[in-house]
Amino acid sequence: MVQEQLRKEAARLLREGEVDVFIGYARGSLPAQSTVVFARSSEDAQELVFDPTCHPNLAVYLPRFKKERVGVVVKACDARALVELIRERQVDPDKVLAIGVECPGVIDRDRWEEGMSLDDGEWKEALAVACEHCRLPAVDLFHCWLGEKKVAVEEADAQVSSSPIDEDSEERYRWFSAEMEKCIRCYACRQACPACYCPECFTDRSHPDWVSPVHEPPEAMLFHLVRTLHLAGRCTDCGACARACPQNINLLALHRRMEAEAVRRFGYLSGQDPDAPSLLGSFSKDDSDDFIK
Repeated sequence: MVQEQLRKEAARLLREGEVDVFIGYARGSLPAQSTVVFARSSEDAQELVFDPTCHPNLAVYLPRFKKERVGVVVKACDARALVELIRERQVDPDKVLAIGVECPGVIDRDRWEEGMSLDDGEWKEALAVACEHCRLPAVDLFHCWLGEKKVAVEEADAQVSSSPIDEDSEERYRWFSAEMEKCIRCYACRQACPACYCPECFTDRSHPDWVSPVHEPPEAMLFHLVRTLHLAGRCTDCGACARACPQNINLLALHRRMEAEAVRRFGYLSGQDPDAPSLLGSFSKDDSDDFIK
């Protein structure tokens, strides 16, 4: 039902000229994976699909369309990312029509096993980790909503602190070192992340040369630590980075720990209100300072 409604509304938007391009999903060539499609006609809109194989966060593409009017289908996690992009002036809300869809969760391809079916519910055994505790968007920025609209989260709950990183510094370092041994510095996490939109990443700069091109764990550590700090108060827990990683690095643990700190120390939860000040772009005399030595 949602898929047919999506095709119908996207086709109407394109046919009537309300948008120049509609970003959505089409059936992919690999099992348990859809592909991204940029529909530019009502006929193209008939290719659109929506099911648990639609795991890419489509908000990552929006900053590329500066002049065109764009329609996009958004899951809850995509909507949270869209909030942050609007807040950071990377997306003009007047040029984006977001169609919100009821999302049952998406598949983690590494958890998918041959023989699983989308029809009988077996796919839920392959549910992506980020979907196990989905945090819904708290503001209504949608052109329309398809399916059941669930109640939005109004304040942080226990899910933001779900991280395997132990408080003990030695244990934490051992865990982090083991994860970084896996990293091949392909930067798939960066490319999949809607918040990584810098024209030139710090890793690609030669003056100054922040990260050596040498493939060594310390260089991988530096990349992931700096990226995690760059995402402080901005990561929306969509899990796109972890799903894109070919080495199965537990990137969610890093970002959820930072998210938990933002909530615990400042009561700040990202992806909720595009008009609210950003965590690092605002100051209050009541902000906690007990971490300052």
